[in-house]
Amino acid sequence: MLQRIILPISYGQTCNQLVQIAHWIPVATECHLPLYFPAFRPYAHLFCGTEQQKVPCYPRTSSVLKFPEDVLSQLCSSHLPIIKNIPFFLLASALPGIVTFDWEKNGMDGNINPACVLENPRIAGGKSLWVRSWLYRDHFGVSKHKQRIKEFFTPVPEIQKLVHTCIQQNRRDNTVLIGVHLRRGDYRSWHGGKYYL
Repeated sequence: MLQRIILPISYGQTCNQLVQIAHWIPVATECHLPLYFPAFRPYAHLFCGTEQQKVPCYPRTSSVLKFPEDVLSQLCSSHLPIIKNIPFFLLASALPGIVTFDWEKNGMDGNINPACVLENPRIAGGKSLWVRSWLYRDHFGVSKHKQRIKEFFTPVPEIQKLVHTCIQQNRRDNTVLIGVHLRRGDYRSWHGGKYYL
């Protein structure tokens, strides 16, 4: 019987990872399964739901991953060149109780709802479901659990204070504020830089 879901691979940086995790939170909530996302560790200290967690997970009260899954999941999310090319995700599928699922490697395109993944009979036989792919989307679930997701990914108070101070200072003399999200690195090389300005 399935006991946990693990997203061991990161897709992009902070915002892309927030999107990836947010689309798995609804099914984790409704199936009462803890959701682990070790690749989010570099950003965990920035959010109320994940700060001070060794392996970021939802909900906060989830038990800590045990060996070998804790080590293997962190190796999957490593960005060290010597480690990055080792197929830890495939190695995980050789461990007892771990079932892996990769939507893109199955030759599929388009998005799939995470709840549909859990309906796969092969998944029910495992204790841990390890998933990878960028294409998991549950727009209805994200809308339904919007408040829960927002609270979990609320920035820590220090960041909230900095943002509040910045906005207050700029609102004093201005009626309109425009925020710009600068993509300062990844767009330079992604798809040959065609979106890099």
